[in-house]
Amino acid sequence: MYKKLNLIIFIILIVILSSCSVSKTTTDALVSVISKSSSNSTYWIEVKNIESEDSENFKLYLDDENLWNVIEEGKNYVVTYTHKSDKNEGDISVIRNPK
Repeated sequence: MYKKLNLIIFIILIVILSSCSVSKTTTDALVSVISKSSSNSTYWIEVKNIESEDSENFKLYLDDENLWNVIEEGKNYVVTYTHKSDKNEGDISVIRNPK
């Protein structure tokens, strides 16, 4: 009896906790690079989505210093990135020149 009750409570807690988490979303966008920065082997670029008039600037983090070195401020790129819905930052998975 107690095992069943404990199992039911455990399942309810898991459902409640999983519904509270913020999920990650993958997004494709045409962006303009506003600036680029680094600190302690962490590299990021600040970009603006140029396809949306009301978008705010946001940070995109890169894992690769070599990739960060070839990105130019003021240039446009097509990026695929993952981000949490409640943050203005994300992680780049793909970046390329627009065609």
